[in-house]
Amino acid sequence: MEVAKLNKILDDHKLWLQTNGEHGKRANLSYVDLSSADLNNVDLSYADLNNANLGSANLTYANLTYAELIYANLNNANLNNVDLRYADLRYADLNSANLDFSAFPLWCGSLNVHINDRQAKQLLYHLVQNVQYSKNTSRTMKKLLLTETIIKKANEFHRVNECGKIVLELDKEWIMDKKCVCGKELEHGKSLCYVCETLALLSPIGCEKYLEIKRRCERVKNINDIKDKRQNHNQSK
Repeated sequence: MEVAKLNKILDDHKLWLQTNGEHGKRANLSYVDLSSADLNNVDLSYADLNNANLGSANLTYANLTYAELIYANLNNANLNNVDLRYADLRYADLNSANLDFSAFPLWCGSLNVHINDRQAKQLLYHLVQNVQYSKNTSRTMKKLLLTETIIKKANEFHRVNECGKIVLELDKEWIMDKKCVCGKELEHGKSLCYVCETLALLSPIGCEKYLEIKRRCERVKNINDIKDKRQNHNQSK
C-alpha cells in the first residue's frame, strides 16, 4: 500500500477512536500488504487486520488491543512492547515474530496461533517459572510440569541469561514423600531414610537424581534382604 494512502487510513482511524466513532473511519486493512511497513507507536486498536500481510513490519509500541488479526501474516514482525490485549490472533502466523515485552493475550483469541520453537520456549519458560515459584500451584501440577525434560527445554528461552535459569529444587516440600523409594516409612518430619540413609525424594520420573537414589535404595534393600535371609537361616539351624 502507498504510504500516503496508509497515512490517510491511519489518520481517519485515529479520529474515529478519539470521537468514539462519530467522526473519521475505522481502519479496514484486511488483505492489505503492509509488509515491512513502519507502524511504530501507531494506535491500531479495534482495526480490521484480518488476512493482512504484516511480514517484517515494525510494530514496536503499537496498540493492537481488540484488533482483528485472524489469518494475518506476522512473520518476522517486530512486536516488541506491543499491546495485544484482546487482539484476535486466531490462525495468525507469528513465525519469527519478536514478542519480547508484549502483552500477549490469554483468551480464546490467542488460540490456534502459529508459533515457532523460539516463542514456544518463551511461553514455556514463563509458565514453568511461575509454577515452581507459586505457593498456590498444587503439588500435582508441580510434579506434572517440573520435570528435567521440561525445565531443560524452558531454559533454552532466549532471554534466560537476564531472567535466570530455572533450577529443579529437590529440597522443596512438594517433592518429599512419606515413603522412601526403598518402601520404608519415614519418621515424622524426617527426609532421611533410616534404612538406606539417603534422601527420600519423590522427584519426577526420569530425573537422574531420583533414579540414582532409587538404584542405591534397591541395592541396600537387596543387601538387607540377604542379611535377613542369612540370619533366619542361621537361627533355624
